[in-house]
Amino acid sequence: MVEQGEIIMIEGIRFKKAVVVSKDTYNKTGSVVVCPVAPEEPECTLKLRISENEYVICDNMKVTDLNARRFHSVGSVTYPELIRICDMIQSIFDYY
Repeated sequence: MVEQGEIIMIEGIRFKKAVVVSKDTYNKTGSVVVCPVAPEEPECTLKLRISENEYVICDNMKVTDLNARRFHSVGSVTYPELIRICDMIQSIFDYY
């Protein structure tokens, strides 16, 4: 099982690297919600720089079935970064 905040490499998808943003209780199902990690600054509104040349694209969430894909963990974001990512995602759904 993967945990919220983990950075994983996923085989067979376009963006390869992603941050798991779904809660651990949901992740136990094998499905996870992830945000892609871009190797250069993307042209999007909701992004967070997590290293010198990596950005989490917060407005491009994907649901992925890890039972059907090969993946492995390559690290994790910090707790403050995870909070910022989740806040950006939440801002998509906020009411007026």
